[in-house]
Amino acid sequence: MQITLEGTAQAFKDWRNTRRNLSEKIPDKLWAMVRQLLPTHDNGLLRKTLGINNAQIKQAGIIDNNQVVFDGFAMVPIMPVVNQAAEICELTLHKDGKSLIIKLPPSHLQSCLSIMVQSL
Repeated sequence: MQITLEGTAQAFKDWRNTRRNLSEKIPDKLWAMVRQLLPTHDNGLLRKTLGINNAQIKQAGIIDNNQVVFDGFAMVPIMPVVNQAAEICELTLHKDGKSLIIKLPPSHLQSCLSIMVQSL
C-alpha cells in the first residue's frame, strides 16, 4: 500500500477525533507512516500538514540531530553536487560505521527514495 501525505493527514485527523484524551500518545502506526514520508517530503510541510512538531518527531526516534533515521540508517541532508557533465544530488546513508553514497540526477533521486521507502 502506497503511503501518501494526504492519507497520512487523514489518519492523523481520524486519530485525533477518536482518541480518549489529549495526553494520548501518537500511535506507532502513524509514526510508521511519517517515517516513510520523511525521506521524500519536506520536513516543514509534513509538520504543518500533520500537526506535529520536531520535538515529537525526535521523541518518536525518527529524527536524530536533524537526520532522518529509518531502518537503522541515518540519512544526512541531501546536498547538491556540481558535476562537469550535469548537476547531481548526493545522498549518504550511515549505519554501523559504514556509509552508502548514492549520486543521482535530481530527477532520479525521488524515484530512488520512493523505492527505498517502499522496501522498508
